[in-house]
Amino acid sequence: MTPAMPRLRTPCVGIAIGPDRMWAVGSGGRTLSFGRPDGGELRVRDLDPLGTGVEWGDLAEALRELHSATGADAKTIAIALLPPLVRMRRLELPPLTDEETRRVLERSTGRYFTGVREPQVVGVSRLMHQLRRTGIVVAAAAPSRLIRAVLDAASAAGWGVGSMVPAHAAWVAGARAQWSELGRESAQLAILRDDATELVRIERGAIVAARQFGVSRGGLDALVEAVAEPVDGGAPLPLLTIGPDSRRDALLDPLRERGIALGERAARWRAMSESPEAMAAAFADDAHGLDLLPASAHAARDGRTRRTTLSLAAAAVVLVAVGAAAQLWDARRELAALKARRGEIAGAVGEVTAARSMIDAIQRRVAALAPLESGATRWSAVLTEVAGHLPRDAYLVNVRGASDSLLVEGLAGRAASTFAALKRAPTIHSVQPAGAIRRDATPDGVPVERFTIAARLVRPDS
Repeated sequence: MTPAMPRLRTPCVGIAIGPDRMWAVGSGGRTLSFGRPDGGELRVRDLDPLGTGVEWGDLAEALRELHSATGADAKTIAIALLPPLVRMRRLELPPLTDEETRRVLERSTGRYFTGVREPQVVGVSRLMHQLRRTGIVVAAAAPSRLIRAVLDAASAAGWGVGSMVPAHAAWVAGARAQWSELGRESAQLAILRDDATELVRIERGAIVAARQFGVSRGGLDALVEAVAEPVDGGAPLPLLTIGPDSRRDALLDPLRERGIALGERAARWRAMSESPEAMAAAFADDAHGLDLLPASAHAARDGRTRRTTLSLAAAAVVLVAVGAAAQLWDARRELAALKARRGEIAGAVGEVTAARSMIDAIQRRVAALAPLESGATRWSAVLTEVAGHLPRDAYLVNVRGASDSLLVEGLAGRAASTFAALKRAPTIHSVQPAGAIRRDATPDGVPVERFTIAARLVRPDS
């Protein structure tokens, strides 16, 4: 399996609690020589055992020291209980809701967990098959007296408890962070602790079974036999480990003889994987299911969540109101500046508007004259053509034109030749006399004929 990317930093301090020791991983961004990739700081402190009472004074003192060391960086802790403070077992029960299952197990804990003599707090995780609930649950049980002592110690030290889970759930969360394939595949996880070995079977990222083995030679052989057991008639599941390399190396040869290879650790997680207790503390806040908090602690946690939600909602409303007021003020300021600028340029805009109106009126008149101009007779061209077709001895005395008619008065040696010449002009459609031809003489005594011609011009569109 390939290593996954490191986990993002959490604002919650993770704590793992054993019978006589506490491990804490903070998230204040301090340098960590232990190797935790999110920059947290590892603290380990020995504890006096709880004993038979309900007050764990040394744990309260340890949590108080931790609270002073972290300052205001964090106010909530996530707790992982280490074996033997917590027990795990796979059970098959009648179909019940999770809450009903939890109450049944808490009423008859001695029936399902061997050696239990006092009231227990139980957390359950139900197995799913093809998205359907089954009657098989994995149950975790811890003494009620222990849970109350831990919660009272945290409260006395000024901490709020965000979650409390068995260390097995935190180990699985840490394994999923290292090997992303655990979210969709099955595998086995061996937690190699100093006093015992926990073997957890994982399917699709959830715990489906948990067993415990001793650290003697007989315990090692039993562990190898359990790992090598085929699943559903198939091959054994791959094995991943959390714990010291010396304990891990002792498994290599026995497992190799069975054809089972150990999953490789990523370099960035090697230091963390050396200590199961430190890993349980580091991933206590990421564990899901098997919640060991009693109802009263849930109510207190929900109350803190509601107060935080209300505070955030109130802050959001205030920010929205401030943003709306700022936007309104900015809009009014821009409007005032716009009005002032419009007042400054009002005179120039009026002049431009008047000039524009005058130009528009001229353009409308020009547009109205354009059709008249295009259909008008080009009299200069007509006169040029008439003059070009007159005989050399003819000249004009008077010319009048209207629309497509032309009236010409002139003198010529012979009026008939003038009629014939004008008929050949392209712009003249027809030529006819408009009066009698009169004989006359020039001052030099040369005889001429005075004539009047009415001509019809060719239409521009013919």
